[in-house]
Amino acid sequence: MLQIYLFGAFSLQADYHPLPALPTQKAASLLAYLATHPRKDLPREYLAGLLWPDSPADKARRRLHTALWQVRQVFKQGGLSLEDYLSVSSSALRWQPAADAWLDVTQFEQACQGLEIGALEDAVRLYRGPFLENFYEDWCLEMRYQYEAACCQALLRLAELHLHAAHPVKCLECARRLLQVEPLNEGAHRLLMQAYYNCGQRPAALEQFRQCMRRLEEELGIQPSSDTRRLYESILAESLPIETAQAVLQAAAQPVTRPAPAPAPARAPAPPPALRTAVFGWSLFNLAGIPLLVLLDWISRAQRPADLSSGLLAASLSTLASLFCLRARHRPLEQAGLLWYGIASMTLLGGWLALDPNSAQHPLWQAAGAWLALSSLLLAALLWRARR
Repeated sequence: MLQIYLFGAFSLQADYHPLPALPTQKAASLLAYLATHPRKDLPREYLAGLLWPDSPADKARRRLHTALWQVRQVFKQGGLSLEDYLSVSSSALRWQPAADAWLDVTQFEQACQGLEIGALEDAVRLYRGPFLENFYEDWCLEMRYQYEAACCQALLRLAELHLHAAHPVKCLECARRLLQVEPLNEGAHRLLMQAYYNCGQRPAALEQFRQCMRRLEEELGIQPSSDTRRLYESILAESLPIETAQAVLQAAAQPVTRPAPAPAPARAPAPPPALRTAVFGWSLFNLAGIPLLVLLDWISRAQRPADLSSGLLAASLSTLASLFCLRARHRPLEQAGLLWYGIASMTLLGGWLALDPNSAQHPLWQAAGAWLALSSLLLAALLWRARR
């Protein structure tokens, strides 16, 4: 039985035992072209011009004769007869494979026609790499692009089927492999976002969106599509059910019949983007600015260590409350207990620092306390208004 492998590195086997390598790439290219165009009479002049386009016609025909002889010798070394697979005449060559001949490209094409997980898994398994890797003839490049597109389509359909079948880990594997071939494929990015979310990895799903956005901006100068952004916003607000619809993913696989999902429980909306930005900036300023202000003011006045106790306590509480706020800024307002706790802590801290007798000799401490109290009250008012 003859096996021909054209995906990835070219190789020949007889009964699953490797045959000797063909001595020239042109001989391998000739055999590959014949095998991928079976049952057609291919004129010798056509093959010679295809493989040696820059050589004179007579010289190209001699090279074709040499390449054919090289193929015949390799078959003979493997105990095979080339005449069992190739019909040779003085004017044309015709690949007429025997019943026991096996070609990975043919098997791949048949598997891609399937709509079930098993057939598509066979297709992506057969695709070991680009068609005739390291071959650069024009005919080869054209077929390479076609098979690469077919593999990407199979991976996309397979990933969606795994997602619908509640196999998010396998969906991740397919989508990651697809992105290795097509890093700008938004469908693959959406599949990864959904699969990460289904696995309980919400931060990874959000990071996948950011990677998609950076890729599109760097390579094409565009923003993600509305479908990708809607999926991101649903994950951000945690309002996405643990499954997805065909229309959201826009994958090419046939829809899978499933029972209708139960409606997702209503969730409170996340804070608006402008308000999240305000919380982020306010928290960062308090996180870095207040402790630094306290420390520099104390150093500049060369006070005793005991005088620093109030300032250090204020700085520590400011840091802790700011971290709470940073952690909770994306949570829905109804669930952002850490955010409200942080703001309340900052309000009380600011009032205490402004009114503490030990701060009387530190005007900057009092100013920092007043800032904390007033800005915290203002931010609380904005959050309350957005909540309503």
